[in-house]
Amino acid sequence: MKVTFVEPKGAFEGFSFGWVNQFPMTGQLYLGTILKQRGHDVEIRKESLEDIDPAKLDCDVLCLSIMSSTAKRGYRIAEQFKKHNPDKKVIIGGVHATFRPKEALQYADNVLVGEGESVIVDLVENGYKKEIIQGRPCENLDELPFPDLSLLKNVKLPLYYTPVSTSRGCPFDCTFCSVSTMFGRKFRFRSPKSVIDELNANRHNKIFFYDDNFIALRSRVKEIMRLMKENKTKWQWVTQATTHIANDDEMLKLMSDTNCHVLCIGFESINPKTLKEYNKHHNIKGLGTIKKSIKKIHDAGIQIRGMFVFGSDNDDKKAIKRTVDFCNVNNIEYPQFTVMTPFPGTQLYEQLNSQKRIFSKDWRLYDCHHVVYKPKGLSAYELQVKLNQAVKDLYWFTKEGTRFFFQNFTKSIQILKKCAKWSKANKAYLRFLKKIH
Repeated sequence: MKVTFVEPKGAFEGFSFGWVNQFPMTGQLYLGTILKQRGHDVEIRKESLEDIDPAKLDCDVLCLSIMSSTAKRGYRIAEQFKKHNPDKKVIIGGVHATFRPKEALQYADNVLVGEGESVIVDLVENGYKKEIIQGRPCENLDELPFPDLSLLKNVKLPLYYTPVSTSRGCPFDCTFCSVSTMFGRKFRFRSPKSVIDELNANRHNKIFFYDDNFIALRSRVKEIMRLMKENKTKWQWVTQATTHIANDDEMLKLMSDTNCHVLCIGFESINPKTLKEYNKHHNIKGLGTIKKSIKKIHDAGIQIRGMFVFGSDNDDKKAIKRTVDFCNVNNIEYPQFTVMTPFPGTQLYEQLNSQKRIFSKDWRLYDCHHVVYKPKGLSAYELQVKLNQAVKDLYWFTKEGTRFFFQNFTKSIQILKKCAKWSKANKAYLRFLKKIH
């Protein structure tokens, strides 16, 4: 049977993290690999890398994995595919479908909720009379096959960043995040040996460990890095972590020795009240402690992609400017600014929806760069304009942006072009926001 997985493209890829959108989702890679090992003809297509005409997709089963920002495009692909192939099957899964299964079912034969490795074979080969299918969490991640990257079409291997997932779940319960709801609040880990075997199974340029908190179990991560040293791996690698990593000198030394290039750190805010609102209690350490942590990470030769979310009820008109200054003073190499977004499946969505503060449920706008709710400390329009201006200030030849402009001229120009493109495409939306009170 011929099975095609498609990851639809969103309307906007982001000012400063469009690079992330070039990476394939590991969920599709795992499911596709399982089906290939069963003897099916499988391919995975990422629409951000190629134009896809749904009418020309040649497959028996079309599997779509959607996030909120890509949901409408995914539904459109499903409709067009079904129009030309009424007897073929459409399966929709992914985080948005997990939390909006009845909505997704309007466009699919089956909707897969949650993790799909345990049910994908039966779903493709036999089908289910029950239209919404609940997947089961994979308790032993070592049992999963290594993702077969050759399933990715129209990409050149090795990828610029090879995606590697070594854990699932998160015990934290940040109000704006759906990870713990999607994968559970219990960490599940792969063994160090399994991770190293996967690394040795492929060629790499660089590696991106996809884990939401790679250092959650420090003894395991240290063993992974010791094995990397023993194997004399030379690839640069990137991952996500918290500033707590700076409290462990042995960890930092191992990361430096194994060519950790960048740490993606979710600072989220420099305002302790905002962090409490986000339920980021594990990040509340005081700015002095955070600054010391940043310095220790830099001293280890590791750069920082600092991720900040604006628009909490404790953010005022000066919050974004203070954050820009914080990034400059502490030499954050890659600041990433986004607006708080009430994704389905999060506490934030339930809270704002019950308060009737969400004024748009056009999922295309749920890309972390469009304001879709009424903030408290400033208007929706002010939040949108200040977010966009902060990005420009950082990467343009200004007092705030001079450092970034000269450190990475090419990247700065790319980001500024995206800012201009966003402003041109969203003139009507900005006029709409002005009317929101």
